[in-house]
Amino acid sequence: MFGKDKFTYLSLSRLEISPRAIDRLFQEAGFSLIRLTRFDPVLPRALLRIVRPSLLVVEVRKLDRF
Repeated sequence: MFGKDKFTYLSLSRLEISPRAIDRLFQEAGFSLIRLTRFDPVLPRALLRIVRPSLLVVEVRKLDRF
């Protein structure tokens, strides 16, 4: 039920980037990181700090530049 074949896009849609690198990239583009939420439909929430989740939801705010 939860095998690789069930979600075939997972083998193609893969971007491995650290939360620190995400923050840096957004800062360089003029955004401020508000919240980064880790999500995985299978792994318990407690493991998501150790194991990379299947999805990262990033909330940012555009910085005002005058």
